[in-house]
Amino acid sequence: MLGSIDCLDDLLRAGITLAENVVVVNKELSNSAEEDTLADCNTIVAVQTMF
Repeated sequence: MLGSIDCLDDLLRAGITLAENVVVVNKELSNSAEEDTLADCNTIVAVQTMF
């Protein structure tokens, strides 16, 4: 999915209101541009449990 964590519309479209957890990662430029899962991302920036 294309979008930005800074854009509320993108978050709502992604189903953020249904999420139990949110993980924000720092995707390095060296990682694949087409990767959807970010399984090999270099840094986990934040993890938030949604209440």
